[in-house]
Amino acid sequence: MIHIFRQTKVGHAGFLPYFSIVLFSIFLFFYFSIASASSAGNDSFSLTISPPLFQLTLSPGEAWSSAIKVLNNNPYDIDVHASAMNFEVQGEGGTGRFTPVTGNATTSYSLASWLTVPKEPIHIPKEKTGMIPFTLNVPENAEPGGHYGAILTGNQPGSAGKGNVVSVSSSISSLFLVKVNGDLIEKGDIREFSLDKYFFQEPKVKFKLRFENKGNVHLLPRGEIAIYNMWGKERGKILVNQESDFGNVLPASIRNFAFEWSGEENFFEVGRYKAVATLSFGDAAKKTVYRELSFWVIPLAPAAKILAFLIAFIAFLVWSIKRYIRRALMIETEHLALLQGIHPEELSRNKQPEKDTQKTFALEQPKIVKNDLKVETLVRPLALGAVDLRRAMSKTPIQVEKTTHSGKKKEVTTLSMFARKYKVFLICFTIILIGILGVRAYFNQVLTSRRNFEVKVQREDGGTIKTSSESQVKEGDINLTQ
Repeated sequence: MIHIFRQTKVGHAGFLPYFSIVLFSIFLFFYFSIASASSAGNDSFSLTISPPLFQLTLSPGEAWSSAIKVLNNNPYDIDVHASAMNFEVQGEGGTGRFTPVTGNATTSYSLASWLTVPKEPIHIPKEKTGMIPFTLNVPENAEPGGHYGAILTGNQPGSAGKGNVVSVSSSISSLFLVKVNGDLIEKGDIREFSLDKYFFQEPKVKFKLRFENKGNVHLLPRGEIAIYNMWGKERGKILVNQESDFGNVLPASIRNFAFEWSGEENFFEVGRYKAVATLSFGDAAKKTVYRELSFWVIPLAPAAKILAFLIAFIAFLVWSIKRYIRRALMIETEHLALLQGIHPEELSRNKQPEKDTQKTFALEQPKIVKNDLKVETLVRPLALGAVDLRRAMSKTPIQVEKTTHSGKKKEVTTLSMFARKYKVFLICFTIILIGILGVRAYFNQVLTSRRNFEVKVQREDGGTIKTSSESQVKEGDINLTQ
């Protein structure tokens, strides 16, 4: 017992150093975690500038001065630097790159050498606003047309990197789109308006619109893409640059606009659709360009049901009409036979009339009726049916004499007897009525003036802007009375 107690006591004494090491490790972990978080917080950098875009029209030799407002969103004071850069188009996605002034090597659309900005850093206290003054001097020999540049604001002065392209990871820019008066050429066109495919099983379509600027000044194409179903009713409207100043297309460049339209899924909204792109541009004289394309939205299962219904309905309608004509000819034949004194039963058994009547009846008479079909012949079955129906609906039974091969027989006509006699007609009439109501329901759906839809517009940074029919109605972009 004493030996065991001593072992236990020694075990506790040996455990204390290990416990102290664990506590010390936990302390170091939290200490360095807090230090890293604090360092990361100090490394973060956030600025807000206003305005982000300057659109100016100046003349050669003219100077224009203003200032950029910079808001320090950081919890510490900062020193910001301003740098004048040229702005050039990069690709067709609406993005560009900033290039510094390198000697006299400038393009015909450059602007950076015209900008004068402070060379010394500007101190801005935490959560305060500072101003960066600048002056834009247009040379006397400046080329007419568009010139493009930017003022980069950041915690470090802008410097050229690979290929004279400036890294803007810690900077924010104010763009300058300047028109120099003179021989301004505003010329553009829709280079491409297309789809990735032209057959869809659901109303979700991606449009690609490429606008080309063929002039010497930037253009802002504005307009819409209207989508119509096969009956000419609008099923969507995509607004292009309606409330944006950042959709400009610079000279000698092409800009790609990407849109996605999602229409309301409806059983009846199948068939051929038409999309019409309408864009207007130009300040001196408004010009408008159009492009149109067609595509099909055919959900296979609903389309197969509609097609099967139409085929069955048309086939049944043709069969019913043929049967009705045969019935009308048969009644006309019996009527002519009675007029010539021939019993209808003899016609049904293909018998010649008796000799003592001293009358003849040509069995080919129905052929003459077929070749000379009159309205009276076609109306006669309806007239007889109307007479039978009036008798059947009479409150008091009506005694009617019916001629048969055995003589005359009196019978009482009732609704049940009428239904049995005209059952084929009633079935045909009911099916045709259902078909007519179905066709009416179809046209009520496809001719509805408005359907819900959703539009996605792809931004330059890869994100999307979503709009819907409800939002366009609130803003007044959709006319509900069309």
